[in-house]
Amino acid sequence: MEQNARRFAGAWQELSAVRKGMLAGTGFALVAILYLLYSWSASTSFITLYSQLDPSDSGQIVDQLRGRGIDFELEQGGSTVRVPESVIDELRVDFAAQGLPEGGHVGFEIFEGNAFTATDFVQRLNFQRGLQGELARTIETFPAVDGARVHIVLPERTLFREDDEPATASVVLQMRPGRGLDSGEVSGIAHLVAGAVAGLEKQSVTILNSNGAILFDGATANQGGIGFTTNQQQLQREYEQALTHDVQQMLDRALGLGKAVVTVSASLNFDQIEQETSTFDSGANDGVPLSTSTVTERYTTNGGSTSSAVPGAVANVPGANADLPGADAGTAAATDTAATTDYERTESTSNFEVGRTVTRTVTAPGNVERLSVSLLLDDVIPEDQALAIEQSVAAAIGLDAGRGDTSVVTRLTFDQTALVAAEAIFDSQGSTDAMVSYVRLGLPVVALLIAFFFFRMLMGSISRRSYRVSDYDPNALPGGDAMAALQGAALRALPEPSPEEMKSDLERQVSKLAENHPDTVAEVVQSWLRED
Repeated sequence: MEQNARRFAGAWQELSAVRKGMLAGTGFALVAILYLLYSWSASTSFITLYSQLDPSDSGQIVDQLRGRGIDFELEQGGSTVRVPESVIDELRVDFAAQGLPEGGHVGFEIFEGNAFTATDFVQRLNFQRGLQGELARTIETFPAVDGARVHIVLPERTLFREDDEPATASVVLQMRPGRGLDSGEVSGIAHLVAGAVAGLEKQSVTILNSNGAILFDGATANQGGIGFTTNQQQLQREYEQALTHDVQQMLDRALGLGKAVVTVSASLNFDQIEQETSTFDSGANDGVPLSTSTVTERYTTNGGSTSSAVPGAVANVPGANADLPGADAGTAAATDTAATTDYERTESTSNFEVGRTVTRTVTAPGNVERLSVSLLLDDVIPEDQALAIEQSVAAAIGLDAGRGDTSVVTRLTFDQTALVAAEAIFDSQGSTDAMVSYVRLGLPVVALLIAFFFFRMLMGSISRRSYRVSDYDPNALPGGDAMAALQGAALRALPEPSPEEMKSDLERQVSKLAENHPDTVAEVVQSWLRED
């Protein structure tokens, strides 16, 4: 081992300055590449833990990260916290269990450690603040909502119920860039706030965005106010976008991207119509009996007839007329004649009603009144094919000529500049990603190749220098000290080799030695022959 080290040191000393520089530079480059590979593989990848934090939340999170000894980075004035990717899931779970981030809102934790000596006014005020903070936190869980402020007015309760004033609430929303809430989500927030506050009706809730635009006005939502009109416009846009998306997707699949553009315009009727229709039965019958009543009367008498008697009390007494002056036997006989009376009467009354059918129809708002379709086709599409495409589009969206729907098809040359630029960007991005992946795979290979060539160059230099004549052991040759003296004198007589001569191989060195000192070389060769 020590002999190899001496040989290596000797070979290094005999190298020229140019070769030493080349070898040193190659070794330094190899070490630098290995260090970069190690740093690249061992570097920590930081990703965003939370962004747009409130200063109080950011301070609490940073304190906990420092206490745990976890590396972190702060960006955007401390509102964004970045941590190593390996611990982000664990940190989010831990912070969520602690209620972080709070979003800068004070919730019901305001009652923690509250003194019992707090007045009733302070307690009511704290309850209102806590309720507003909890509602704001809940609203901020919506994906499109970046921040929320809730203001609730809780009037004092009075002795009489009719004197109580209703509670009111206002919500201000800050949306995330490029995001928005549809009418259903806005109405859901209004329901959330109304259901969380006692005595608060949905009609008393107002929702605005950070730009001051009214998203929901409970006072006019059901009376055709601003909120109602906004919902109508939103429904119409959603209907048009749905039809446009379906038709555009169909055309892109059939013709390819960038060959057709379609736009659908719809006119919807939001009038709610209630219609009541009465139909009377005009058949040949007399109608349907509504009610029927029958009255039957019967009268029967048995006894003498007093039709010939004189009216009065005497006539009602049998035999009394015989004693009267001027009464004769005939009158008495007529009075005493027996008579029987039998009387019966039946009365029937029926009330008839004409047949009638009542139909009450309520037409829901949102009926399609008219559709207009504009279809632009690239001129590479033949005209006969354009006609077939128009018919397919009309069938896809349900065009009705009787309703007044229209369709316009235009063939023109499309500008492909934006499409080509986008494809170039995607191609370059894909090439860059592929290049990065290739570099990651190729760097270790390049490092190994450089190390191999460096080792081979170094070993080649050592091998060539090890066969110099000065490295032969003179004591091993016949003649011993005499041969050593001759070789020493010959070597001392050699001039200092130039850089070009340093690059020559063993054969060239021996030939040069034979030319300058032929006697010495001949004696050495003769001694070898005598030994054999």
